Amino acid sequence: MIAEKYARALVLAGKDMQELDKIYHDVKIFQELFSSESVKFVISSPSYSRQRKLDFISSIARDKNFSPITENFLKLVIKKRREGFLDDILRYFFLFYYNEKNIEKVTLISASHPDNQWLDELKKALEDSLKKKVEIEVKVDESLIGGFEIIGNGWRISSSVKSFLSSIQLETR
Repeated sequence: MIAEKYARALVLAGKDMQELDKIYHDVKIFQELFSSESVKFVISSPSYSRQRKLDFISSIARDKNFSPITENFLKLVIKKRREGFLDDILRYFFLFYYNEKNIEKVTLISASHPDNQWLDELKKALEDSLKKKVEIEVKVDESLIGGFEIIGNGWRISSSVKSFLSSIQLETR
């Protein structure tokens, strides 16, 4: 609940100030940095003072040219001692952003990396079907043997050999 409120507040602030897309790019950069163990440690560790964490956020914001809204938001999270919620705040931010922008975030899991022409055709077909802009994240999973899986917000399409073989095993039992 706390993470949702913080994320929603950031989206609303971005909309109000007409900087939502800039904040989205800032948050993507920050999420990538925050996935690093060293950055996560500095921000999450109780052994670092609040001021040191705020200075750290300032240096990141300056180095990455963050919007003042993004920088102040991250500092607010630190000041309110909500660092432990940052992963969830970031996740909810993207969820609310995609909803606001009418974007469906889709994960394509494939046995090998698909070619770009097929990806473009898939994207167009999904956009036509969903009536939304689609962003596709590709993940390679060699255990699929062949085929693919497409996972969206609350739905899944499996056309993998692994899934097909599993369904045959279930039917023969």
